[in-house]
Parts: sequence; C-alpha cells; structure tokens
Amino acid sequence: MVFSGIVEIKIPNTVATNESHCIKDKLVIFYGTNGEVYHNRLIVNSISGDRFRGWRNWLLGADGIANTLGSLRGSGYGYPDIGGVVLAAYCGTSDTDSSRKFYRGVRVPGSRLAVISVTAACNTGGPYASTPQVVVASPGLYPMAGTFTALSGLPGNSGGTTTAMIGLFVRTA
Repeated sequence: MVFSGIVEIKIPNTVATNESHCIKDKLVIFYGTNGEVYHNRLIVNSISGDRFRGWRNWLLGADGIANTLGSLRGSGYGYPDIGGVVLAAYCGTSDTDSSRKFYRGVRVPGSRLAVISVTAACNTGGPYASTPQVVVASPGLYPMAGTFTALSGLPGNSGGTTTAMIGLFVRTA
C-alpha cells in the first residue's frame, strides 16, 4: 500500500510554555493527495513508554458534522459535547464580576454560561414585527461541563454584575 501526501506534526503549547518538545504529546496529521485527512496522537509517557492512539479519519460528512454540532451530554437540560454549539448567556468570571465581556476566540468555563430562552409574538399570516423577550437561567440551574470558545461577541462591549451577555459558543474541551 502506498500513501501519498503530506505529514504535519504539531506540538501543542511548546511556544507558550517554552518547554522541551521531547516531553510534550504530538498531533500527527496526514493530508492525502486525494483529499483524505487522518490524524493520530503520540502520547508521551516516561513510565510506560510513548504510544500512538491510532489513526482516525478527520473529515466528517454532512451527518457527522450535524451530529457533532448538535451533540448532547449530561442529564436534564443537557449541554454540548466537544464540537457542539450552544446559544447561551455569559455571566462573567464570577457572580461579582463587574466587567463582564467576551468576544470571538475567548475561552470561558461552562460553569459561567447560562441557558437562555428567546420568545417573540408571531403571525402565521405573514411578516410580523415584535419585541423579543429573553429569559436567562442562573448558571448553576443547568450547569454546562467543559470549556467553551466564543464564536461571537464584541471586544469593546462589557456589562456589570447584573448583565448577562448572549453569544454563540462551541465546546472545545
């Protein structure tokens, strides 16, 4: 069997932490000439020895993308699995955070995201203008596990201790 393509090796966090690449896990990505993409992770372990996790196809079809985006974990309300998205309200770094803000790319803990419900009057006979109402639950009422990255938000916009800021988030860890 012949594989033709490019192999990329990524070493996460070595630039940020300035640690030796020898002690870091590595992500190996194969980009095939026919469009296929496979990935594998080298787990570095000084006690039991280094090992690869196994090659996996990295490209998803339409069903795979839809399943990832809409994935659920937890009980009750549920929260997104890694790769899933959620429209939620960010409630700051703590209940006493008086300068709540986020913008695209900012990572926030799921414990600080609140479930929201948006409602508005409608008319089935055609277009209808109405004022929407947003209900924000307490972040502790339906807690979300994991870390989320903001897909929206404005860097200069912030709110005080009674402000919840609504945005679109993707679970990344």
